[in-house]
Amino acid sequence: MIKKITKDNKEIILLGTAHVSKASAVEVADSIKELQPDVVAIELCQGRFDNLNNDNKYENLDIGDVIKKGQAIFVMANLLLSAYQKKMGDKIGIRPGAEMIAAIEESEHIGSKLKLVDRPIDVTLKRVTRQLGFIDKISMLASVLTYLFSKDEVEEVNEETIESLKDSSVILDTINELGLKFPNVKKYLLDERDSYMAYKVSHIQGEKILVVLGAAHLEGVYAHLLADDVTREEMKEISAIPKKKKYGHLIALALLILVLFVLVMTINQSPLEGATNIIRWLILTSSLGGIGAFIAGAHPLSILATMIGSPIGAASPVLSSGMIGALVEARLRKPQVNDFSSLGEDIFNFKRWRKNNLLRVFLIFFLASFGSAIGNIIGLKSIFSSFFKLF
Repeated sequence: MIKKITKDNKEIILLGTAHVSKASAVEVADSIKELQPDVVAIELCQGRFDNLNNDNKYENLDIGDVIKKGQAIFVMANLLLSAYQKKMGDKIGIRPGAEMIAAIEESEHIGSKLKLVDRPIDVTLKRVTRQLGFIDKISMLASVLTYLFSKDEVEEVNEETIESLKDSSVILDTINELGLKFPNVKKYLLDERDSYMAYKVSHIQGEKILVVLGAAHLEGVYAHLLADDVTREEMKEISAIPKKKKYGHLIALALLILVLFVLVMTINQSPLEGATNIIRWLILTSSLGGIGAFIAGAHPLSILATMIGSPIGAASPVLSSGMIGALVEARLRKPQVNDFSSLGEDIFNFKRWRKNNLLRVFLIFFLASFGSAIGNIIGLKSIFSSFFKLF
């Protein structure tokens, strides 16, 4: 898919590609040879550029740091999608990002300047994570899991189906579906990056510029370049990392205060009833959190840490119930090289998650948090029921 724009004595050629495609890689190389552009601009930031030829990029992943920073859901989603792209690439004999590698190599071969025009990946992820609510994050991860673990989807992948993804009607339907289901995700992952890349491309010096980008960005970048409507102020806004929202913590703190008030009132009215409710809540959050860690294959000490930490996490405005157990597991059984090397296969088999030191940490985090949350809800229901019964 190619679109051309000529303005201000500058010819800009946009080439839409599929990221796991032999045909796209060949098309990119042939286009550079034929067009002989002054500049080749590619849909990469410096971080993704550095990782493109680094097959061991995840080996330096600090899983504990990921958990502490609350990035578990998005790192997990990224691991899943990366593994899926690799699996598709292996199936058709091409590595993910081959078209970008072709652009880099061919531009160097003919002496064109290479420009990276995508927004830094850390900015994009932080803009998404700090704008999405917890429910949206869980829903998005569930959608990714549902799609990736559909055997039919993986088995039917071939070069023809991948190339069909460049069809404008297919792309439009996919974008519209994403926008309806996750409007904020579409905004930060697609729309803002369209604006960012259009602004970057428009400020490149050269008579002929070839822009290699994913087909999903083609129409958006083209429209912005035609309208020349991305301002410096907008670029400044979409390049900034938003401050962490505090209202979630404030709501959790307010709920904690309310529960403590209810407990104090209940104990004052009926000490036995109040003590019973506290013990019931502790047992439920601890045991269900521990069961979640056990199902995930956690070390006995990690299960114990989860059981101790679950009530703390359930009552805390800033801690996750599964965080403590996951951090202990990451320290007790640190991910090894073989855990990363087998990631592409292990990630599509939940039985292997319990044996892979990296995936097990994520599994503990999610299952322990889920179990503790269920126990917390049941326990709180009992606490409030007793309060309304007494008053």
